Amino acid sequence: MPNSLTLDTTIEHGFSLRSPQEGAKLGFFETEDGVENGENVFVFVVHYDFKGCAGDWPRPGNNKDVENLRETFGEKRSCRFREWSSPRKEDFLTLLANENKLKRYFASEDDAPSVFVLYVLSHGDEDGVIYTDTPYYLNQYETFNTKDVFDSLEHVFSKSLKFIFLGPCRGKVDDKVFNPNDGQLPNKNSCRVSFEPKARNLIILYSTVETTAAKRDDGGTWMVKFSCDQLNEMRKNESVTKFLTGVQNRIHTETTMFRNQGQTPELKMNSQDRKFTFSCLDKKILASSSRTGTDAKGTNPSVESVKFEESRSINFDWWNPISKTVLRGRRAVIFHQGSENNDQIKSLDCALIKNLGFETITAKLNEAGLNHYCNKLENACWDDYGCFAAFTFAEILEREDGDVCIRLDEIEIKSVGDFIHGLLGPKNDAWIGKPKLFFFY
Repeated sequence: MPNSLTLDTTIEHGFSLRSPQEGAKLGFFETEDGVENGENVFVFVVHYDFKGCAGDWPRPGNNKDVENLRETFGEKRSCRFREWSSPRKEDFLTLLANENKLKRYFASEDDAPSVFVLYVLSHGDEDGVIYTDTPYYLNQYETFNTKDVFDSLEHVFSKSLKFIFLGPCRGKVDDKVFNPNDGQLPNKNSCRVSFEPKARNLIILYSTVETTAAKRDDGGTWMVKFSCDQLNEMRKNESVTKFLTGVQNRIHTETTMFRNQGQTPELKMNSQDRKFTFSCLDKKILASSSRTGTDAKGTNPSVESVKFEESRSINFDWWNPISKTVLRGRRAVIFHQGSENNDQIKSLDCALIKNLGFETITAKLNEAGLNHYCNKLENACWDDYGCFAAFTFAEILEREDGDVCIRLDEIEIKSVGDFIHGLLGPKNDAWIGKPKLFFFY
């Protein structure tokens, strides 16, 4: 059965835990006066192991996840670390929505966190469903939703940078190349793009895209393992974007090259009040770095002169696999609704050709134009190309279900997910592993 304490007992238990004797070493903010270390960092891990549950529900590796996160954030980075096993839905969401309760739980009643990190680890399903291991009927369990999490945090720590790592599956579809002969249906929802949530200083990493399953084993959840590995193996300071891209790359590399199965994380980044950088802990590297400014300790960790190759990086092969002597080309399409002589379109077209070496084409943004270009892409020889980019000038709308859409004409709109899926296409397996860029104006 779940080992869930009541909310008040949990808060007091968290308050009784010893707080770090030194400031956190997760990273720093850039300010007008230099840099400011993120001294007070809350790391909250909520996890459900489903022990004693029937069938395939027990989550092997759950304890390994907690151990890995505690060591990475609590021990190595001196963050205020708290983990809660199997909380009831109401207790978890109540705590998450109350600043004062959270600050007491983390033994920081006088100070809000500079950074708040939340990991939610459990089973999950489509449309944001997350399971608790609180049974309500036979093998049925209470659930909450990712929207509940976002709503609870909406008015909490508004000035703090918040990272949410969501580990549950988002469906049952295996992330693999579409094969019409095995009865698999095209996974259109994996390309879904939504506005949710709309909040400043909020960054979200889903373990996988919508409708697909996340992976784990006895060693833990892959999202946890590789986010910890990225922190532990950093060889220089990294921006938020670079750090999270590194996590995504580790997951993708492991699943496609070593596990022979896929997993594609989804990242959502909202606007931030201050620029945050993750700190490298290697003292030898920091000691050999040149610095121009000073922080409270007389150093500026944001400026380094030492160059290192990224660990586990994989370089894309730009050489044409057939000729071996000619570099692959770059291909781009500019969709528009007005005249292609528009100054913005002409300027973009010129920049793509002259500055970046793209082959470009302009096309009308309507259903006929989309279908025509999709057919051209499916028939293209992709050994000749190493990158594809699509630039779309259109009115951007929000549908009632939260999906981001573009207007094709006065009547018809199309979700961005359907637009991307139509261009990528499940049959275009020659695109796998190649950069694909989409811009919407």
